This record gives sequence, structure tokens and C-alpha cells, in this order.
Amino acid sequence: MLGLIWSMTAIAAIVIALRLFTSTTVSRKITASDYLVIGALVFGVACNALFTVSAHFGLGRHIFYLKPKQLSVTFKYLVVAQPFGMVSPMFARIGFATYLLQLVGPWRLNRYILYLVIGMEVLVNLISVILYLSQCGTHFTDLWDVQQASTGHCIPRSITTKFDYFQGAFNTLVDLVLTFIPIRLVTSLKLSRRIKAGLMVLLGISLLASIASIMRTYQLSVLIKSVDFTRASAAFAIWYNVENFVVIVAASIPTIRPLFTRDKNQKPGSSKTPLSYGTSSQRTHDHEKQSPGNAFGGGVSAGADRGTILRSDTWDVSRDPTPEA
Repeated sequence: MLGLIWSMTAIAAIVIALRLFTSTTVSRKITASDYLVIGALVFGVACNALFTVSAHFGLGRHIFYLKPKQLSVTFKYLVVAQPFGMVSPMFARIGFATYLLQLVGPWRLNRYILYLVIGMEVLVNLISVILYLSQCGTHFTDLWDVQQASTGHCIPRSITTKFDYFQGAFNTLVDLVLTFIPIRLVTSLKLSRRIKAGLMVLLGISLLASIASIMRTYQLSVLIKSVDFTRASAAFAIWYNVENFVVIVAASIPTIRPLFTRDKNQKPGSSKTPLSYGTSSQRTHDHEKQSPGNAFGGGVSAGADRGTILRSDTWDVSRDPTPEA
């Protein structure tokens, strides 16, 4: 278990390092979305550190091998780890939504949807964390103390469980929205099918995050029904990390594309952010310079004079204000 979760964390850290390198060397600017994804990694590392301590005392072992004191300590670190695990993918999803705000340009509906996604993502996940930590009121130790019988200080477990299911379903929906918007954006671009397919893959990785969110929610239902709680919690911890890992990577992979495709003759910092809209004057100037077929290595037709330009550190793409049918 530990080898798997720390391997995923290491890969996520490498991807974020490449993202920051791209931001500092290509666009010469670290954006809010970069900071949000860094926050996601920090909370993910904190979650894994607590899982590691919990595993030292018994997480992943069969419950009948553990003494009451071991169980209490194991549950203690498991309980404290989960709020960090809830917040980590929240930051990554908000980071990806913030990044997409740079891409949608004048499409007001998409911007409103993304702002709504950001607001609801914060609200739902923070309520989940607060409900989880306050379910036993001021008797916080009742969450993990198995050496004493239930004192009646905690709200019924069914209440928190139902909200956990709702949170999982909501996060899955958010991942689907964050998959649909960029794919819809790409389909409106005048690009060759090969390049469109490549961009859809890069910007649609969040679809995997929705699958991971579904699996994590399913594993929660398995955990609740399990008698061997410490053993079943290991699989739950793994899916916690899979969700965090996939969301962080999905939010970061599209941003590092300029690092591998930037023109060697292009000056660093020639555009503000990867895959971002420039100012009106920049778009007009770039559109005048643009020749059909040079973006992405060919297959792009020049837009009309009123077309908007989707700019990045490696390419300019003409796009009509009205999406293609």
C-alpha cells in the first residue's frame, strides 16, 4: 500500500515540477492555478504521511491481530488524514477550472459554469470536512477511541455517510464538467482531426478522475459494511490517493505541453500563459501574422477578420466567435 501511494505522489510531484518549470521558463509567470495545484500536492503529502503512520500501527492488517490500543492509534491517524485527503483533490479541481478560465475566452456561458463549479466545489467539500470533524461535537476523540462504548455524543453515522455519497457524486459530476468544457472548446477550433484528437486527450484526462472518484465512493460503501475495518481501510486509502493523483495530473498535463512543442526560435515569455487568450490588440496583431497551416504543424485554416485567436507559447489558432456546429 505505502509503496503504491508514495509512488503516485512522486509522479504527481514530478508533473507539478514540470508544470512550474514551464510556467517560469516559457510563460515567465506563475498563475493562481499553479499555486492551487501546489496546494493540492501539499495536502496530499500530508494525507499520505498520516496514512503511513497509521500503517505503522495497524492500517492494512487484519483487525483481529490488533490490540485495542493499537486500534485506537491506527484509527486516530486514519481519521486525521481524511480531511487532508478531501481537500487535496478540491484544490486540484479548482486549479484546473481556473486554468480553463484562461481558455474559454468570450464564451460567457462556459465562464459562468466554471465560476459555479469553483464555488460549489469549495462549498460542498468544506461542508464535508466540517461535518466529518464535528460529528462528535467537542468530543473529538470519540471518532477513534474504541476502548470505550459509544457515549452518544456523535450524530448518527447514516447522516455523514449519506453526505459522503453526495460529495462523491458531486465531485464525479465536476470532473465530467471539467472534461466536457475543454473538449467542446477543442471541437470549435479549426484544426486537423489528428491535432484535435491529441488536444482532447490532453484536456480530457479529467474523465479518468471521475472514474477514480466513483471507485473511491464505492470503496467507502465497502468499508462501511466491512467487519475487518483496518484491512478494508487500506484499499480505501489507496483509492483516496488514486483520486488525488489523477486529479492533480489531469490538472497539470495540459499546461506542460508548451515545454515539448515550443518553437526553438521563439523567445521565452512571448505569451502570458500557456493556452491563454491574449489581449484584443495581441489577437489582432497575431492574426495578421498568422499564415494558414503553420499552427500545430499544419491543418489550420485562417479565421475571419472577426475571429478570435487562441494563443499559447507554441501556437496561435484562429477560431470564429461562434462554435462550429
